[in-house]
Amino acid sequence: MKDFISAESFKSLYNSNPVYIFDTNIYLDLLRYSKKSSEETLLIYKSLQKNMWVPNQVNEEFQKNVLIVEGQRTTNAKKAVTDSKNAINKCNESIAKQLNIFVKYKFDCSQDIVSKVDTELTALKKSIEDYSKTYVKPKNSGFLDVQDVIDFFNFVYTKNKNNELLPSALFSIYMAGDLRYKYKIPPGYMDDPKNNSGSSKKGTAIFGDLVLWNEIMNFGKDSKQPIVFVTSDVKEDWFLLENDKPIAPRDELIKEFAEYTNGNQICILTSEKFIEYIGEVMLIDNASILAEMQKDHFADIAIRDNKDSIKEKLLDWIDSEDHVSLIPFVSEINKVTDIKNITLIVQDTTVDVREDANYVVNVKSTAEFVGAYYDDNFKRFTLNDHNESFLFSINISFRRMRENKNSTGNIFSDAISDLAIISGEFEKCDIDTVALESQRGTFIKPNDLDYEIYNYMMKKWDKYEEDNSVDRAEAMVYIDASEHFHCSLLEINRAFSLVENQSTKINLSLNEIDVLALKRFIDIGFMISDDICTFDKKPIKLGQSYPIPKSMAPLPPEKGKEVEVNFDFEVERPEGKYVQIKGTTTLPQDTDLMFSLVNTDLNYHANSKVKVSEGNCFISDIFKKGSNPETNALPSGKYKLEIVVPIANVQPDTVKVILGKNGRNLTGQYVSYDSIMGNTVTFLKRFSL
Repeated sequence: MKDFISAESFKSLYNSNPVYIFDTNIYLDLLRYSKKSSEETLLIYKSLQKNMWVPNQVNEEFQKNVLIVEGQRTTNAKKAVTDSKNAINKCNESIAKQLNIFVKYKFDCSQDIVSKVDTELTALKKSIEDYSKTYVKPKNSGFLDVQDVIDFFNFVYTKNKNNELLPSALFSIYMAGDLRYKYKIPPGYMDDPKNNSGSSKKGTAIFGDLVLWNEIMNFGKDSKQPIVFVTSDVKEDWFLLENDKPIAPRDELIKEFAEYTNGNQICILTSEKFIEYIGEVMLIDNASILAEMQKDHFADIAIRDNKDSIKEKLLDWIDSEDHVSLIPFVSEINKVTDIKNITLIVQDTTVDVREDANYVVNVKSTAEFVGAYYDDNFKRFTLNDHNESFLFSINISFRRMRENKNSTGNIFSDAISDLAIISGEFEKCDIDTVALESQRGTFIKPNDLDYEIYNYMMKKWDKYEEDNSVDRAEAMVYIDASEHFHCSLLEINRAFSLVENQSTKINLSLNEIDVLALKRFIDIGFMISDDICTFDKKPIKLGQSYPIPKSMAPLPPEKGKEVEVNFDFEVERPEGKYVQIKGTTTLPQDTDLMFSLVNTDLNYHANSKVKVSEGNCFISDIFKKGSNPETNALPSGKYKLEIVVPIANVQPDTVKVILGKNGRNLTGQYVSYDSIMGNTVTFLKRFSL
């Protein structure tokens, strides 16, 4: 399957009286959306409740997390009130400071204007406090009541019989999960930190999705009704992704369900796709719900694709209505003539749907401002001698027009209009030392401690290389520095890498540095399992790694270009005493392969470089034991054949195109992902002669 089912197919499925199964976040998201969107969504769910079924895994996760999510939204609402009051206090202090010059020199009525500002700002703060007492503290009236969500969930869960999985069944799932996750068989493997360093789950918690999937399959086997499973977990272990966007459920899941249930049907949808389809079937205006579901993803794209327009709008905003005075320039400036090296990172997004979708996006940014001063003598603007760097937060508004479904299936236009800057808050910064989040992670510059660590390690290197191999010496330098500075290995490596990368002009984020470090640590002899690190069987403090950045995350296969890797081979015995491997593969013609034949009992290890020929065939060199015809026969015994596919970047150009960037199009059980090399292929089989 390379796409979600069509709207027409869903309509037929809807009319066949299916069972609806939602994952935990579908229920918890009712607490995350605005009250209006949540109420509309809950009405849709209630219309389906007779046909809903809740797995035990979903119940456990819901009961565990519902009050946590409720606490988060309450905290956020109260924080907004506190931050607003603090902003008023800050504003009052700033204005009083500026107006003090009039008081100091006893301007007429100066005290009156100071008092008026203080009175009005105090009244504004009181209005916010009153609003908080009425609408925020007692019941958070801007949100759907948490009890409404709990009551609905409990009703759906208790109305149907749920057969709880026995401990022995759970143990079997965990055992199977180890093997499935190793070969990245969906679902759930992206919850395993071994496959996704961004996952914080530990122990049996990593198998939560797999337990849920087994419950769904067991239910599907006993039920004669088709199933619609809806999830907001849009990782690659549930869906085929294209540019990080889900385009279809994983085909392996559809096939496994059909096989296990003797042909029963399952439809797997994202929450967004489900709301889109159910709205069409039930003739409901679901525009506001969809806009809220899409808001974060769309805001990221809109800010990225309209960077130049935002820069121009920001220039206009700064130079209008005296907004330039908000920017704390060191020099006297009354106009900004250019903005350089601007970085824009989305922090928060709100959307309000009337006829169109109206967005307000809070963006954190750094940039260099080129300032100018209007010289009355020369009647012109004079540019400053140097640029000044600022860290700032701006609120940007724009609109998406409602339209009949466009080519991408959206209710709203993919283009934005009415782009405007609403407000901004600026502070001076050293742009080289500011930590800003991006797709690649957190970027910072080395500090004095980083240079101290770097110099210490460089001095120690020669000492350890005298009596140790290069790799072991490197490991011992890291351990020495870790003990000397009382820092974890990852902290030591970040310091060393930041300084070294500065000198070599390599720009890596902390996230990328950590990914490379974990791989390097293993290469030089550290044993790392979960958060436990040892060297020579002694525990070493590893530290907490930054999540894997999107830039180093696996790329999904290009739609329609997947290459499921497989090998079929036979062993031949030339002259009755040698070995030659012949076979076929699904890899394209001209793909380079590396064959290794190993017999540990004979201490035998030989390699053969092979190229896939026409018809996807391959033939290895003839494996012999030495060059003497009298003694070079390979005897009977147990042998291991390993076929490794060199990374896509070193393959012939025609092969590179088919395999895709970093081998992204390679799929199947023999494919594993390496954050540096991309998708790699290793095929291992044992045979006897």
